Amino acid sequence: MTQFICLLGGPAFSEFQKQKLLDELALRTGQSLSFTAQFIYFVEAPTALSKDQSHSLEALLQAELVDPEAAWPKSQTGAKDKESGMLFVVPRLGTQSPWSTKATDIAHRCGLEPVNRIERGTLFHLPEALLTPDQLSQVTPLIHDRMTQAVLSGIDQAAA
Repeated sequence: MTQFICLLGGPAFSEFQKQKLLDELALRTGQSLSFTAQFIYFVEAPTALSKDQSHSLEALLQAELVDPEAAWPKSQTGAKDKESGMLFVVPRLGTQSPWSTKATDIAHRCGLEPVNRIERGTLFHLPEALLTPDQLSQVTPLIHDRMTQAVLSGIDQAAA
């Protein structure tokens, strides 16, 4: 059975990029908002990785393993994710990004042959006010490229 592994990485944006997005969000929504965005890595392997392989994967990606079934850790702002809301920006479903191809090749060269694929996305922790259908229609065009990316509302959708 194929294993689906998640790892949370560091901040996805520089302060400059984040401020630019905050300014655009404020223009579109008419609200002064805050959010955090961090990289999230999805790994597919045919079997569970050993402890050594898991540690190697964490070191390679500079990320921490997360159990997708468990409660999510607190966001960088300290708010619980269920309170702040989450959106996942990932490559379009059914495609493999160039980043994924290269990252998977590097993982194999680092002794992680059991890894079939590594894909990177961005996890946005957003205020609940932005998760209404009206607000989402204004926010999603700012956080993803509809030609190459998809926005998901849950980790279970990312397994696809």
